[in-house]
Amino acid sequence: MLWCLSPNFGDELAPYLARRAGKEPAYTLSPGRYVLSGSMLNNCTKNDTAWGCGIAHEQHRVPAGITILSVRGPKSLYRAREHNNNVPEVIADSGFILPRIYTNSLQGENLEGEVIVPHYVDFEKLTAANPNKHVVNILDPVEKVLDQILAAEIIRSSSLHGLVVAAAYGRKFQWIPSALVNGVEYKYDDFYQSMGLKLSEDVVSCPESKQLDLIQIASQTFPFPEIFKSKAV
Repeated sequence: MLWCLSPNFGDELAPYLARRAGKEPAYTLSPGRYVLSGSMLNNCTKNDTAWGCGIAHEQHRVPAGITILSVRGPKSLYRAREHNNNVPEVIADSGFILPRIYTNSLQGENLEGEVIVPHYVDFEKLTAANPNKHVVNILDPVEKVLDQILAAEIIRSSSLHGLVVAAAYGRKFQWIPSALVNGVEYKYDDFYQSMGLKLSEDVVSCPESKQLDLIQIASQTFPFPEIFKSKAV
């Protein structure tokens, strides 16, 4: 497999999903890898298989010879098709598979208002700026982060996948712009366009019909269907 070796929540989704499907997520530089999350399309090489990924910057290019099952948004699709034939118009970030494989007992009950979900580079800054708010540590284990998001009605986030998870589970969300986060605006706009939304700093939600479509697309295109028979890890 290939994923970004950082503590970023969105990148950690890749090995998490592999484990949920019963696959050992062994990182390798050899071709023929599965790439399951993050802004990683430009890091793929020939014979890799990418699902639910995107790019972070407009200048990034997607190499030729990749099997692309789905992409994050229309901007990523455009770049993917520049050097790859037969890229399907299949758009759904990898995070939209999560409602099909993970729920908790608190989901939808006693929502606590709002939580702040900083990108890890913003954690100290946003924690200091919100002393009376619940601030999620994005470096926590994946399911601990999910539980905190599921317990809230509104998610305010500078982390792309904080927003993705909120949208996937039908929560309201608000983008917090940050100059410290790689791919400011471009990758967020790519994601918002996938939901038919215009990028803004307003509190919004993914239209329910689009939410259900994206969940269905992510589930149908995931390369390891064994994931739907797995239990929480």
